Amino acid sequence: MTREVRDHPLARGKWAQRANDFLTNAWAKGWLPEPELDPDALWELAAKPYGDQAKAAENGGRDPKAVADFRLRLEKLIEAVLSEANLNALGRTMAYGQLLRVVRTRLALGDHWNNNSFPRDVEMMEPPILIIGHMRSGTTRVHKLFAADPAHSHTRYCDAWRPAPSNLTAKRLKGSSDLAMLEWLNPWLQSIHPMKSGEVEEELAWLAMALNHSIYESQWHIPSYSAFSEARDATPIYSELSKILTTDSLQRFKGADLYKPRVMKAPQFSEDLATLLGTFPDARVVLTQRDHDAVL
Repeated sequence: MTREVRDHPLARGKWAQRANDFLTNAWAKGWLPEPELDPDALWELAAKPYGDQAKAAENGGRDPKAVADFRLRLEKLIEAVLSEANLNALGRTMAYGQLLRVVRTRLALGDHWNNNSFPRDVEMMEPPILIIGHMRSGTTRVHKLFAADPAHSHTRYCDAWRPAPSNLTAKRLKGSSDLAMLEWLNPWLQSIHPMKSGEVEEELAWLAMALNHSIYESQWHIPSYSAFSEARDATPIYSELSKILTTDSLQRFKGADLYKPRVMKAPQFSEDLATLLGTFPDARVVLTQRDHDAVL
């Protein structure tokens, strides 16, 4: 396949530009409504399928501090997006879709945890293997190398971005569809971080589902939210990640495969190492190091 040539580091894909132009025009002429980036509106839309059980789904499997932490993070993140990010029409639409999916996933996971208790034998699962290192220090190569060992388990792209339990084949197809759409908008995406729906992926998306700042600050200019998140206790973030890890393992694996240690990595782990090791105290750590000038 012939790939579009990127003649400037900040060049946009032609379809991204066309989509943005269409949305800008459609909003100006009243053909389409602008997406409402408002925490209450997102909650209301995401909660509709749960009816009077929405609050139970929000609280499912979580302590009150974690529930309140997510609510506050969503408010602060949207506040930063609206005041600092200066998004164009396509960016605003994608931000809306992304945050709506996060809230929907939050409710779907809570609803699942309300209705399904973790089996006792989950306690026998091996502690994870954590790949720790700065981005561009080789973490992805080391992660994929360890994941190739049949003695280990790993997270797939489709399960990273769609962690709520559902049909595994449908998840994989939806993951492929997501990537196809992203590549259509950004034809250079795979040169940054190669991805396929059913292949090895880091757990950055699970952090994003609890509104850690790392994935969002890489997409949007939101310095106030980054500062807010970095100064905040990350325990609710990693508590959510731990529950998602257990849920993912129970959905995908049986027998001996269930107990294989999960190889996990996200550069954000380095910043939150104390909290991460507090969540997984028996984890083994693999540190990637590369010449500092090469990393820069």
